Amino acid sequence: MKKLLCALLCALMLSFTGCGKDVPALDTIGVDNFETVSKQLTSANCTRDDLINAWGEPDASLSGMYGDIWYLEEELETLLNVYYNGDSTFNSALISYQLAYTGTVTEIGKPSADAQTVDVTVDLGNGATVVLNTTTTTTYTGAEELSVGDRANFICNTMTGSKYLWIHSAEIME
Repeated sequence: MKKLLCALLCALMLSFTGCGKDVPALDTIGVDNFETVSKQLTSANCTRDDLINAWGEPDASLSGMYGDIWYLEEELETLLNVYYNGDSTFNSALISYQLAYTGTVTEIGKPSADAQTVDVTVDLGNGATVVLNTTTTTTYTGAEELSVGDRANFICNTMTGSKYLWIHSAEIME
């Protein structure tokens, strides 16, 4: 009887940990440890089912891209975007997140011919500057009204491994 109970408990524990694969807890994943987690998921040969067993149903699916999205943080939206191979095994992942800045616009570039992006350089007031990007084809709230000298609050989107900070919204301060 003890052996049967022990076997049942082991089976139950394995079902909550991604079928015995080394799947990190969702609440431990962040921008700082993302590369390590990505390598861990690749080496464990995780499948979509393993991740759902470990993390629960995804918050959204990537339509047409064969992937899922899980929310990591609620404060400033942080998402884990997971992509799969055709056989449902883990392919890759990215973390997309938002950053907030307050600063003075020091330069607005001209649209680049290839990607139609505009660089907006912002002085953060502490000796640091940041270059934000926006597109000429998509209107981001408030970004189209920026002028050099404007002091503004910015919310930007970015992804792990990306050098671009895309303006999500810009609010000019009075």
